[in-house]
Amino acid sequence: MIPARYPLLEVARTDYPERTQRNVRDSDGTLIVYRRTLSGGTRLTAEVCRREHKPLQLIDADQTDPVCAAQTVADFVTREGIRVLNVAGPRSSGWPGAQAFSRAVVGELLALARADAANGRR
Repeated sequence: MIPARYPLLEVARTDYPERTQRNVRDSDGTLIVYRRTLSGGTRLTAEVCRREHKPLQLIDADQTDPVCAAQTVADFVTREGIRVLNVAGPRSSGWPGAQAFSRAVVGELLALARADAANGRR
């Protein structure tokens, strides 16, 4: 169960394409963390972003580390004025390290945001 402090609305239908479309539509931009190539639902997410003209940042985990990735994402968020960021990527069955890498990137991103706030920057 998701804690009540998160203002989320559950999608009535359970099909993946509808959830993907709503996640893209209901956010200001999307971060996709992946390895090597986009496939399946991750590729669908990128296609929906392009079709809906929504900002998209791709992070290939084979090409960067979490600290550098977080700085790239922070620059993307600032440049695009993103307040609600959709984070997407492959299932762990397709990439066993997906969750750990993504958590590290988001953790670093939040640390950058806290540092900016402490220094009076947005």
